[in-house]
Amino acid sequence: MASQSPVTLRLWFASSLLSFMLVLAVTLEVALHFSKALNGWEVSSAASATNGILHYIYTLPPVAVAMIVISLWAWTDVDIKRMQPYLDLAYGNAPAQRSLLLDYSNKHPIIVTFHAYRHNHFIVVLSSLLVLVGLAVQPLAASLFTVDNIFWDGPDLNVTDPNTLGLAPTFNNMTAFSTAAGFIASGVLYGLKSPNFVNGNWAVAPMEVPREVVSNGTMSGNTTAVQSRGNCKAGDTTTITRTATGVGFILTSRSDGCTANISVPTNSPLQYGVDVAICPNAPSDPFKPAVFWTFNEASSSDTPQFALIYCRPTIALLNVAVQVALQTGDLIDATILSNFTLASNITDPNGLMQGRAMNGVAFDLTNSDIFAQRRAQAAQIALTDAILQKASTSEGGLQNQIQNLGLVSITEGLYELYLSLVAKEIYFVPSESNLQVAIETFQPRVFLVELTTHILASILVLFACLGAVVHVLHSRSRELVVIPRQPGTIASAVAFTARSNIADVIDDNIDERTLTRVLKDKRFRIDKTTGRIVMEGEAGFEDGAVVPIDRHKSVFKLIKMDASR
Repeated sequence: MASQSPVTLRLWFASSLLSFMLVLAVTLEVALHFSKALNGWEVSSAASATNGILHYIYTLPPVAVAMIVISLWAWTDVDIKRMQPYLDLAYGNAPAQRSLLLDYSNKHPIIVTFHAYRHNHFIVVLSSLLVLVGLAVQPLAASLFTVDNIFWDGPDLNVTDPNTLGLAPTFNNMTAFSTAAGFIASGVLYGLKSPNFVNGNWAVAPMEVPREVVSNGTMSGNTTAVQSRGNCKAGDTTTITRTATGVGFILTSRSDGCTANISVPTNSPLQYGVDVAICPNAPSDPFKPAVFWTFNEASSSDTPQFALIYCRPTIALLNVAVQVALQTGDLIDATILSNFTLASNITDPNGLMQGRAMNGVAFDLTNSDIFAQRRAQAAQIALTDAILQKASTSEGGLQNQIQNLGLVSITEGLYELYLSLVAKEIYFVPSESNLQVAIETFQPRVFLVELTTHILASILVLFACLGAVVHVLHSRSRELVVIPRQPGTIASAVAFTARSNIADVIDDNIDERTLTRVLKDKRFRIDKTTGRIVMEGEAGFEDGAVVPIDRHKSVFKLIKMDASR
Protein backbone atom coordinates (compact mmCIF):
# COMPACT_ATOMS: atom_id res chain seq x y z
CA MET A 1 0.00 0.00 0.00
CA ALA A 2 1.42 3.39 -1.04
CA SER A 3 2.05 6.04 1.62
CA GLN A 4 0.34 9.43 1.27
CA SER A 5 2.11 12.69 2.26
CA PRO A 6 0.49 16.14 2.58
CA VAL A 7 1.30 18.69 -0.14
CA THR A 8 3.40 20.80 2.22
CA LEU A 9 5.68 17.86 3.00
CA ARG A 10 6.37 16.97 -0.61
CA LEU A 11 9.76 17.73 -2.10
CA TRP A 12 8.63 20.26 -4.71
CA PHE A 13 6.69 22.34 -2.18
CA ALA A 14 9.38 22.27 0.51
CA SER A 15 12.23 23.08 -1.90
CA SER A 16 10.23 25.91 -3.50
CA LEU A 17 9.35 27.52 -0.18
CA LEU A 18 12.84 27.25 1.32
CA SER A 19 14.49 28.43 -1.91
CA PHE A 20 12.12 31.41 -2.00
CA MET A 21 13.21 32.34 1.54
CA LEU A 22 16.86 32.30 0.52
CA VAL A 23 16.12 34.34 -2.60
CA LEU A 24 14.25 36.87 -0.45
CA ALA A 25 17.20 37.16 1.96
CA VAL A 26 19.64 37.77 -0.90
CA THR A 27 17.21 40.22 -2.53
CA LEU A 28 16.95 42.21 0.70
CA GLU A 29 20.72 42.57 1.03
CA VAL A 30 21.09 43.53 -2.65
CA ALA A 31 18.28 46.06 -2.32
CA LEU A 32 19.98 47.52 0.77
CA HIS A 33 23.18 47.92 -1.24
CA PHE A 34 21.36 49.86 -3.95
CA SER A 35 19.46 51.86 -1.34
CA LYS A 36 22.81 53.12 -0.07
CA ALA A 37 24.41 53.49 -3.49
CA LEU A 38 21.47 55.39 -5.00
CA ASN A 39 20.73 57.33 -1.80
CA GLY A 40 17.24 55.89 -1.74
CA TRP A 41 14.46 56.16 -4.29
CA GLU A 42 12.47 59.27 -5.08
CA VAL A 43 8.86 59.58 -4.00
CA SER A 44 6.36 62.24 -4.97
CA SER A 45 6.18 64.09 -1.66
CA ALA A 46 6.96 63.61 2.00
CA ALA A 47 3.32 64.09 2.95
CA SER A 48 1.97 61.37 0.70
CA ALA A 49 4.87 59.09 1.63
CA THR A 50 4.12 59.24 5.35
CA ASN A 51 0.39 59.92 5.56
CA GLY A 52 -1.17 59.29 2.16
CA ILE A 53 -1.75 56.34 -0.14
CA LEU A 54 1.96 56.08 -0.94
CA HIS A 55 2.63 55.11 2.67
CA TYR A 56 0.61 51.94 2.15
CA ILE A 57 2.10 51.34 -1.28
CA TYR A 58 5.59 50.90 0.12
CA THR A 59 4.67 49.32 3.49
CA LEU A 60 2.00 46.78 2.51
CA PRO A 61 3.93 44.73 -0.12
CA PRO A 62 6.66 43.61 2.36
CA VAL A 63 3.95 42.73 4.87
CA ALA A 64 2.03 40.79 2.20
CA VAL A 65 5.15 38.83 1.22
CA ALA A 66 5.89 38.11 4.89
CA MET A 67 2.29 36.91 5.37
CA ILE A 68 2.58 34.56 2.39
CA VAL A 69 5.91 33.08 3.50
CA ILE A 70 4.93 32.64 7.15
CA SER A 71 1.45 31.32 6.31
CA LEU A 72 2.98 28.69 4.02
CA TRP A 73 5.27 27.58 6.82
CA ALA A 74 2.33 27.63 9.25
CA TRP A 75 0.54 25.34 6.82
CA THR A 76 3.57 23.06 6.82
CA ASP A 77 3.67 23.18 10.62
CA VAL A 78 0.00 22.15 10.82
CA ASP A 79 0.66 19.11 8.63
CA ILE A 80 3.73 18.14 10.66
CA LYS A 81 1.70 18.29 13.88
CA ARG A 82 -1.22 16.45 12.30
CA MET A 83 1.08 13.70 10.99
CA GLN A 84 2.89 13.11 14.26
CA PRO A 85 0.32 10.75 15.90
CA TYR A 86 0.16 8.66 12.71
CA LEU A 87 3.94 8.42 12.55
CA ASP A 88 3.95 7.05 16.08
CA LEU A 89 1.15 4.64 15.12
CA ALA A 90 3.06 3.55 12.04
CA TYR A 91 6.14 2.78 14.10
CA GLY A 92 3.93 0.73 16.37
CA ASN A 93 3.27 0.04 20.02
CA ALA A 94 2.16 3.67 20.52
CA PRO A 95 0.39 4.53 23.78
CA ALA A 96 -2.85 6.47 23.52
CA GLN A 97 -1.24 9.66 24.86
CA ARG A 98 1.12 9.70 21.88
CA SER A 99 -1.36 8.57 19.26
CA LEU A 100 -5.15 8.57 19.55
CA LEU A 101 -5.26 11.21 22.29
CA LEU A 102 -2.46 13.39 20.90
CA ASP A 103 -3.62 16.73 19.43
CA TYR A 104 -1.04 19.38 18.53
CA SER A 105 -3.14 21.18 15.92
CA ASN A 106 -5.51 22.93 18.34
CA LYS A 107 -2.90 24.31 20.73
CA HIS A 108 -0.81 27.47 20.74
CA PRO A 109 2.72 26.96 19.36
CA ILE A 110 4.27 27.76 22.75
CA ILE A 111 2.17 25.06 24.46
CA VAL A 112 2.87 22.65 21.59
CA THR A 113 6.61 23.24 22.01
CA PHE A 114 6.56 22.13 25.66
CA HIS A 115 4.26 19.15 25.06
CA ALA A 116 6.25 17.98 22.03
CA TYR A 117 9.49 18.25 23.99
CA ARG A 118 8.03 16.06 26.74
CA HIS A 119 7.05 13.47 24.13
CA ASN A 120 10.46 13.64 22.38
CA HIS A 121 8.81 14.93 19.21
CA PHE A 122 11.74 17.17 18.35
CA ILE A 123 10.66 17.85 14.77
CA VAL A 124 7.41 19.31 16.12
CA VAL A 125 9.41 21.33 18.65
CA LEU A 126 11.60 22.83 15.93
CA SER A 127 8.68 23.47 13.59
CA SER A 128 6.71 25.24 16.35
CA LEU A 129 9.71 27.37 17.26
CA LEU A 130 9.99 28.47 13.64
CA VAL A 131 6.33 29.50 13.69
CA LEU A 132 7.03 31.62 16.77
CA VAL A 133 10.05 33.22 15.07
CA GLY A 134 7.87 33.88 12.05
CA LEU A 135 5.55 36.01 14.17
CA ALA A 136 8.33 38.63 14.34
CA VAL A 137 8.71 38.80 10.56
CA GLN A 138 5.52 40.73 9.80
CA PRO A 139 6.12 43.72 12.12
CA LEU A 140 9.71 43.82 10.91
CA ALA A 141 8.50 43.79 7.32
CA ALA A 142 6.19 46.73 8.09
CA SER A 143 9.20 48.76 9.23
CA LEU A 144 11.45 47.73 6.35
CA PHE A 145 11.11 51.06 4.51
CA THR A 146 11.39 54.62 5.77
CA VAL A 147 11.06 58.03 4.11
CA ASP A 148 13.66 60.71 4.84
CA ASN A 149 14.01 64.25 3.57
CA ILE A 150 17.55 64.59 2.28
CA PHE A 151 19.57 67.07 0.30
CA TRP A 152 19.53 65.84 -3.27
CA ASP A 153 21.74 67.12 -6.09
CA GLY A 154 19.39 68.31 -8.78
CA PRO A 155 20.23 69.36 -12.34
CA ASP A 156 22.42 72.42 -13.00
CA LEU A 157 20.43 75.45 -14.14
CA ASN A 158 21.23 78.66 -15.98
CA VAL A 159 19.83 81.69 -14.14
CA THR A 160 19.95 85.39 -14.88
CA ASP A 161 22.64 87.37 -13.05
CA PRO A 162 21.46 90.93 -13.71
CA ASN A 163 24.15 92.80 -11.76
CA THR A 164 27.88 93.37 -11.66
CA LEU A 165 30.11 95.43 -9.39
CA GLY A 166 29.99 99.18 -9.89
CA LEU A 167 28.90 102.36 -8.11
CA ALA A 168 25.27 103.14 -8.81
CA PRO A 169 24.81 106.68 -10.20
CA THR A 170 21.88 107.36 -7.86
CA PHE A 171 23.77 106.59 -4.64
CA ASN A 172 23.78 110.25 -3.58
CA ASN A 173 20.01 110.50 -3.19
CA MET A 174 20.52 108.92 0.27
CA THR A 175 17.65 106.43 -0.14
CA ALA A 176 19.91 103.38 0.30
CA PHE A 177 21.44 104.83 3.48
CA SER A 178 18.22 105.90 5.18
CA THR A 179 16.39 102.65 4.43
CA ALA A 180 19.38 100.53 5.52
CA ALA A 181 19.62 102.40 8.83
CA GLY A 182 15.87 102.07 9.29
CA PHE A 183 16.10 98.33 8.69
CA ILE A 184 18.89 98.05 11.30
CA ALA A 185 16.75 99.90 13.86
CA SER A 186 13.71 97.75 13.06
CA GLY A 187 15.81 94.59 13.17
CA VAL A 188 17.03 95.37 16.69
CA LEU A 189 13.53 96.13 17.91
CA TYR A 190 11.61 93.39 16.10
CA GLY A 191 14.26 90.73 15.45
CA LEU A 192 14.14 90.89 11.65
CA LYS A 193 16.34 88.56 9.61
CA SER A 194 18.70 89.93 6.95
CA PRO A 195 17.25 90.63 3.50
CA ASN A 196 17.95 88.42 0.51
CA PHE A 197 21.59 88.18 -0.62
CA VAL A 198 22.88 89.84 2.57
CA ASN A 199 24.46 88.03 5.50
CA GLY A 200 26.53 89.82 8.12
CA ASN A 201 29.30 91.69 6.33
CA TRP A 202 28.54 90.05 2.95
CA ALA A 203 26.48 91.53 0.14
CA VAL A 204 26.11 89.34 -2.95
CA ALA A 205 25.00 90.37 -6.41
CA PRO A 206 21.23 89.70 -6.52
CA MET A 207 20.41 86.93 -8.98
CA GLU A 208 17.39 85.07 -10.25
CA VAL A 209 16.06 82.39 -7.88
CA PRO A 210 14.36 79.60 -9.91
CA ARG A 211 11.49 78.93 -7.50
CA GLU A 212 9.27 77.86 -10.39
CA VAL A 213 11.64 74.90 -10.98
CA VAL A 214 12.56 74.00 -7.39
CA SER A 215 10.94 75.64 -4.39
CA ASN A 216 12.87 74.06 -1.53
CA GLY A 217 16.59 73.58 -1.07
CA THR A 218 19.68 75.58 -1.92
CA MET A 219 21.29 77.09 -4.99
CA SER A 220 25.08 77.24 -5.33
CA GLY A 221 27.10 79.15 -7.88
CA ASN A 222 29.96 81.56 -8.46
CA THR A 223 29.25 85.28 -8.50
CA THR A 224 30.57 88.62 -7.24
CA ALA A 225 30.24 90.05 -3.77
CA VAL A 226 31.24 92.94 -1.54
CA GLN A 227 32.66 92.23 1.89
CA SER A 228 32.38 95.20 4.25
CA ARG A 229 34.37 95.39 7.46
CA GLY A 230 33.78 97.94 10.20
CA ASN A 231 37.19 97.65 11.91
CA CYS A 232 35.83 99.24 15.07
CA LYS A 233 37.83 99.85 18.26
CA ALA A 234 37.58 102.03 21.33
CA GLY A 235 39.58 105.23 21.43
CA ASP A 236 43.09 104.85 22.85
CA THR A 237 42.81 107.87 25.13
CA THR A 238 39.55 109.51 26.03
CA THR A 239 38.95 112.47 28.32
CA ILE A 240 35.94 114.45 29.42
CA THR A 241 36.04 118.13 30.35
CA ARG A 242 33.55 120.80 31.20
CA THR A 243 33.00 123.52 28.64
CA ALA A 244 34.35 126.99 29.37
CA THR A 245 30.86 128.16 30.23
CA GLY A 246 30.36 125.21 32.57
CA VAL A 247 27.37 124.09 30.58
CA GLY A 248 27.93 120.75 28.87
CA PHE A 249 30.96 118.56 28.29
CA ILE A 250 33.59 118.00 25.64
CA LEU A 251 34.62 114.40 24.89
CA THR A 252 38.10 114.16 23.44
CA SER A 253 39.64 110.99 22.08
CA ARG A 254 42.58 109.77 20.02
CA SER A 255 43.06 106.61 17.97
CA ASP A 256 45.86 105.75 15.55
CA GLY A 257 46.72 109.39 14.84
CA CYS A 258 43.12 110.55 14.50
CA THR A 259 41.22 112.66 16.99
CA ALA A 260 37.61 113.39 17.80
CA ASN A 261 36.12 116.26 19.79
CA ILE A 262 32.47 115.83 20.67
CA SER A 263 30.45 118.63 22.31
CA VAL A 264 27.77 117.27 24.61
CA PRO A 265 25.12 119.65 25.92
CA THR A 266 23.51 118.99 29.28
CA ASN A 267 19.92 119.05 28.13
CA SER A 268 19.65 115.26 28.46
CA PRO A 269 21.34 112.74 30.78
CA LEU A 270 21.66 110.20 27.94
CA GLN A 271 23.03 111.31 24.59
CA TYR A 272 24.55 109.54 21.62
CA GLY A 273 25.45 110.18 18.01
CA VAL A 274 28.01 109.73 15.26
CA ASP A 275 30.66 112.03 13.78
CA VAL A 276 33.83 111.70 11.74
CA ALA A 277 37.40 111.72 13.02
CA ILE A 278 39.99 114.35 12.16
CA CYS A 279 43.01 112.65 10.61
CA PRO A 280 46.21 113.89 8.97
CA ASN A 281 46.05 113.85 5.18
CA ALA A 282 42.35 113.40 5.71
CA PRO A 283 40.15 112.41 2.79
CA SER A 284 36.77 113.98 2.29
CA ASP A 285 34.08 113.39 4.94
CA PRO A 286 32.38 110.37 3.29
CA PHE A 287 35.64 108.39 3.61
CA LYS A 288 36.85 109.48 7.06
CA PRO A 289 36.71 107.13 10.05
CA ALA A 290 33.30 107.18 11.75
CA VAL A 291 33.20 107.93 15.48
CA PHE A 292 30.20 106.61 17.40
CA TRP A 293 29.86 108.27 20.80
CA THR A 294 27.71 107.65 23.84
CA PHE A 295 27.33 109.86 26.95
CA ASN A 296 25.49 108.50 29.99
CA GLU A 297 25.25 110.99 32.85
CA ALA A 298 22.45 108.90 34.38
CA SER A 299 24.78 106.01 35.25
CA SER A 300 25.16 104.85 38.87
CA SER A 301 28.78 106.06 39.00
CA ASP A 302 29.74 109.50 40.31
CA THR A 303 31.14 110.62 36.97
CA PRO A 304 29.29 110.34 33.66
CA GLN A 305 29.94 107.28 31.52
CA PHE A 306 31.08 107.85 27.97
CA ALA A 307 32.53 105.92 25.05
CA LEU A 308 33.98 106.88 21.69
CA ILE A 309 34.34 104.08 19.15
CA TYR A 310 36.34 104.55 15.96
CA CYS A 311 35.30 102.57 12.88
CA ARG A 312 37.49 102.56 9.77
CA PRO A 313 35.36 100.76 7.18
CA THR A 314 36.88 98.89 4.25
CA ILE A 315 35.37 97.01 1.33
CA ALA A 316 36.71 94.11 -0.72
CA LEU A 317 35.38 93.26 -4.17
CA LEU A 318 35.53 89.48 -4.55
CA ASN A 319 34.64 86.54 -6.71
CA VAL A 320 32.85 84.11 -4.39
CA ALA A 321 31.07 80.77 -4.31
CA VAL A 322 27.71 81.35 -2.67
CA GLN A 323 24.92 79.19 -1.33
CA VAL A 324 21.43 80.70 -1.38
CA ALA A 325 18.20 79.29 0.09
CA LEU A 326 15.72 78.75 -2.74
CA GLN A 327 12.59 79.30 -0.69
CA THR A 328 13.63 82.55 0.98
CA GLY A 329 16.59 83.87 -1.03
CA ASP A 330 18.65 84.03 2.18
CA LEU A 331 22.41 84.05 1.73
CA ILE A 332 23.59 80.96 3.62
CA ASP A 333 27.32 81.06 2.94
CA ALA A 334 29.95 82.80 0.84
CA THR A 335 33.43 81.42 0.15
CA ILE A 336 36.14 83.62 -1.32
CA LEU A 337 37.53 82.39 -4.65
CA SER A 338 39.63 85.38 -5.78
CA ASN A 339 39.74 89.15 -5.91
CA PHE A 340 37.54 90.88 -8.44
CA THR A 341 40.00 92.37 -10.93
CA LEU A 342 37.79 93.66 -13.72
CA ALA A 343 37.57 97.40 -14.32
CA SER A 344 35.08 99.16 -12.05
CA ASN A 345 34.33 102.73 -11.05
CA ILE A 346 34.62 101.55 -7.45
CA THR A 347 38.31 100.69 -7.76
CA ASP A 348 39.21 103.26 -10.45
CA PRO A 349 42.16 105.25 -8.99
CA ASN A 350 40.86 108.36 -10.71
CA GLY A 351 37.27 107.83 -9.62
CA LEU A 352 35.34 108.99 -6.58
CA MET A 353 35.86 105.93 -4.41
CA GLN A 354 39.37 104.77 -5.43
CA GLY A 355 38.70 101.43 -3.77
CA ARG A 356 37.75 103.02 -0.45
CA ALA A 357 34.58 102.37 1.55
CA MET A 358 32.05 105.07 2.24
CA ASN A 359 31.53 105.44 5.98
CA GLY A 360 27.77 105.83 5.52
CA VAL A 361 27.45 108.50 8.21
CA ALA A 362 28.93 111.60 6.55
CA PHE A 363 28.00 112.65 3.05
CA ASP A 364 28.85 115.18 0.39
CA LEU A 365 25.45 116.72 -0.11
CA THR A 366 26.53 119.53 -2.40
CA ASN A 367 23.73 120.33 -4.82
CA SER A 368 21.45 117.82 -3.04
CA ASP A 369 17.80 118.58 -2.44
CA ILE A 370 16.16 118.89 0.95
CA PHE A 371 14.88 115.30 0.79
CA ALA A 372 18.37 113.85 0.40
CA GLN A 373 19.53 115.96 3.34
CA ARG A 374 16.69 114.70 5.51
CA ARG A 375 17.44 111.09 4.52
CA ALA A 376 21.08 111.58 5.53
CA GLN A 377 20.04 112.87 8.94
CA ALA A 378 17.57 109.99 9.30
CA ALA A 379 20.32 107.47 8.54
CA GLN A 380 22.57 108.91 11.27
CA ILE A 381 19.78 108.98 13.84
CA ALA A 382 18.39 105.51 13.08
CA LEU A 383 21.82 103.83 13.06
CA THR A 384 22.98 105.31 16.36
CA ASP A 385 19.57 104.69 17.92
CA ALA A 386 19.81 101.02 16.94
CA ILE A 387 23.23 100.72 18.60
CA LEU A 388 21.95 102.29 21.82
CA GLN A 389 18.83 100.09 21.78
CA LYS A 390 20.91 96.93 21.30
CA ALA A 391 23.31 97.87 24.11
CA SER A 392 20.46 98.78 26.49
CA THR A 393 18.74 95.41 26.01
CA SER A 394 21.97 93.38 26.24
CA GLU A 395 23.13 91.65 29.40
CA GLY A 396 23.86 94.19 32.13
CA GLY A 397 22.37 97.05 30.15
CA LEU A 398 24.11 100.08 28.66
CA GLN A 399 26.27 100.78 31.71
CA ASN A 400 27.75 97.28 31.69
CA GLN A 401 28.35 97.36 27.93
CA ILE A 402 30.28 100.63 28.22
CA GLN A 403 32.35 99.39 31.16
CA ASN A 404 33.28 96.04 29.58
CA LEU A 405 33.73 97.38 26.03
CA GLY A 406 30.81 95.24 24.87
CA LEU A 407 29.58 98.35 23.10
CA VAL A 408 32.47 97.97 20.62
CA SER A 409 31.33 94.57 19.33
CA ILE A 410 27.69 95.69 19.26
CA THR A 411 28.62 98.74 17.23
CA GLU A 412 30.80 96.78 14.83
CA GLY A 413 28.18 94.11 14.21
CA LEU A 414 25.36 96.53 13.43
CA TYR A 415 27.64 98.86 11.47
CA GLU A 416 28.90 96.06 9.24
CA LEU A 417 25.35 94.90 8.53
CA TYR A 418 24.41 98.49 7.72
CA LEU A 419 27.34 98.78 5.31
CA SER A 420 26.35 95.48 3.65
CA LEU A 421 22.76 96.64 3.16
CA VAL A 422 24.04 99.84 1.61
CA ALA A 423 26.53 97.89 -0.53
CA LYS A 424 23.78 95.72 -1.99
CA GLU A 425 21.98 98.84 -3.20
CA ILE A 426 24.81 101.10 -4.38
CA TYR A 427 27.76 98.84 -5.31
CA PHE A 428 25.99 96.82 -8.02
CA VAL A 429 24.89 98.05 -11.43
CA PRO A 430 22.77 96.34 -14.10
CA SER A 431 24.62 93.93 -16.37
CA GLU A 432 22.67 91.11 -18.01
CA SER A 433 24.51 87.78 -17.92
CA ASN A 434 23.81 84.12 -17.22
CA LEU A 435 25.07 82.17 -14.27
CA GLN A 436 25.18 78.40 -13.94
CA VAL A 437 24.07 77.19 -10.54
CA ALA A 438 23.91 73.80 -8.88
CA ILE A 439 20.68 72.87 -7.14
CA GLU A 440 20.46 70.92 -3.91
CA THR A 441 16.91 70.34 -2.84
CA PHE A 442 15.14 68.66 0.03
CA GLN A 443 13.67 65.56 -1.53
CA PRO A 444 11.66 62.82 0.18
CA ARG A 445 13.24 59.46 -0.67
CA VAL A 446 12.47 55.91 0.37
CA PHE A 447 15.25 53.98 2.09
CA LEU A 448 15.60 50.46 3.40
CA VAL A 449 16.23 50.49 7.15
CA GLU A 450 19.63 48.83 7.48
CA LEU A 451 19.12 47.11 10.84
CA THR A 452 15.67 45.82 9.88
CA THR A 453 17.00 44.53 6.55
CA HIS A 454 19.84 42.61 8.20
CA ILE A 455 17.52 41.13 10.82
CA LEU A 456 14.96 40.04 8.23
CA ALA A 457 17.63 38.55 5.95
CA SER A 458 19.15 36.69 8.90
CA ILE A 459 15.77 35.33 9.98
CA LEU A 460 15.00 34.18 6.44
CA VAL A 461 18.36 32.39 6.11
CA LEU A 462 17.95 30.81 9.54
CA PHE A 463 14.37 29.87 8.68
CA ALA A 464 15.44 28.27 5.41
CA CYS A 465 18.26 26.29 7.03
CA LEU A 466 16.23 25.05 9.99
CA GLY A 467 13.24 24.43 7.74
CA ALA A 468 15.45 22.25 5.56
CA VAL A 469 16.51 20.33 8.67
CA VAL A 470 12.85 19.84 9.62
CA HIS A 471 11.93 18.57 6.15
CA VAL A 472 14.92 16.24 5.90
CA LEU A 473 14.28 14.73 9.33
CA HIS A 474 10.55 14.42 8.70
CA SER A 475 11.18 12.84 5.31
CA ARG A 476 13.47 10.25 6.87
CA SER A 477 10.90 9.54 9.58
CA ARG A 478 8.36 8.76 6.85
CA GLU A 479 10.65 6.53 4.80
CA LEU A 480 9.93 3.39 6.83
CA VAL A 481 6.22 3.95 7.41
CA VAL A 482 3.11 3.54 5.31
CA ILE A 483 0.23 5.96 5.88
CA PRO A 484 -2.30 4.96 3.22
CA ARG A 485 -4.41 8.11 3.40
CA GLN A 486 -3.94 11.69 4.51
CA PRO A 487 -5.38 12.35 7.96
CA GLY A 488 -7.65 15.24 8.70
CA THR A 489 -11.16 14.51 7.40
CA ILE A 490 -13.91 12.62 9.24
CA ALA A 491 -13.93 10.11 6.38
CA SER A 492 -10.23 9.36 6.84
CA ALA A 493 -10.74 8.96 10.62
CA VAL A 494 -13.57 6.43 9.97
CA ALA A 495 -11.38 4.60 7.43
CA PHE A 496 -8.47 4.39 9.88
CA THR A 497 -10.65 2.75 12.56
CA ALA A 498 -12.93 0.64 10.33
CA ARG A 499 -13.44 -2.95 11.54
CA SER A 500 -11.27 -2.16 14.57
CA ASN A 501 -11.92 -3.23 18.17
CA ILE A 502 -11.42 0.38 19.28
CA ALA A 503 -15.14 1.00 19.02
CA ASP A 504 -15.75 -1.84 21.46
CA VAL A 505 -13.92 -0.03 24.29
CA ILE A 506 -15.35 3.44 23.57
CA ASP A 507 -18.95 4.16 24.43
CA ASP A 508 -20.73 6.79 22.34
CA ASN A 509 -21.66 8.77 25.50
CA ILE A 510 -18.19 8.75 27.03
CA ASP A 511 -16.70 12.10 28.02
CA GLU A 512 -13.13 13.17 27.36
CA ARG A 513 -11.83 12.40 30.83
CA THR A 514 -13.30 8.90 30.78
CA LEU A 515 -12.01 8.43 27.24
CA THR A 516 -8.49 9.24 28.41
CA ARG A 517 -8.81 6.81 31.32
CA VAL A 518 -10.19 3.99 29.13
CA LEU A 519 -7.44 4.32 26.55
CA LYS A 520 -4.63 5.06 28.99
CA ASP A 521 -3.13 1.58 29.08
CA LYS A 522 -3.88 0.63 25.49
CA ARG A 523 -1.36 0.53 22.71
CA PHE A 524 -2.00 1.04 19.02
CA ARG A 525 -0.39 0.87 15.63
CA ILE A 526 -1.31 1.05 11.94
CA ASP A 527 -1.70 -2.24 10.14
CA LYS A 528 0.57 -1.73 7.14
CA THR A 529 -1.47 -4.26 5.15
CA THR A 530 -4.94 -2.76 5.61
CA GLY A 531 -3.96 0.80 6.60
CA ARG A 532 -6.28 0.80 9.60
CA ILE A 533 -5.48 1.49 13.23
CA VAL A 534 -5.39 -1.67 15.32
CA MET A 535 -5.31 -2.04 19.06
CA GLU A 536 -3.04 -4.29 21.00
CA GLY A 537 -4.49 -7.79 20.86
CA GLU A 538 -6.07 -7.41 17.42
CA ALA A 539 -4.94 -9.29 14.36
CA GLY A 540 -2.20 -7.41 12.56
CA PHE A 541 -0.90 -5.68 15.67
CA GLU A 542 2.18 -7.84 15.97
CA ASP A 543 2.89 -7.56 12.24
CA GLY A 544 2.52 -3.76 12.11
CA ALA A 545 5.72 -2.69 13.84
CA VAL A 546 8.29 -0.96 11.74
CA VAL A 547 10.94 -0.49 14.42
CA PRO A 548 11.35 -1.83 17.91
CA ILE A 549 9.26 -0.05 20.50
CA ASP A 550 12.24 1.61 22.21
CA ARG A 551 13.45 3.12 18.94
CA HIS A 552 10.44 5.23 17.95
CA LYS A 553 10.49 7.83 20.69
CA SER A 554 12.79 10.24 18.91
CA VAL A 555 13.41 11.01 15.28
CA PHE A 556 17.03 11.57 16.14
CA LYS A 557 17.16 8.01 17.49
CA LEU A 558 15.63 6.88 14.22
CA ILE A 559 18.39 8.60 12.28
CA LYS A 560 20.99 7.00 14.52
CA MET A 561 19.39 3.59 13.89
CA ASP A 562 19.37 4.17 10.13
CA ALA A 563 23.01 5.13 10.14
CA SER A 564 23.95 1.93 11.96
CA ARG A 565 22.12 -0.37 9.55
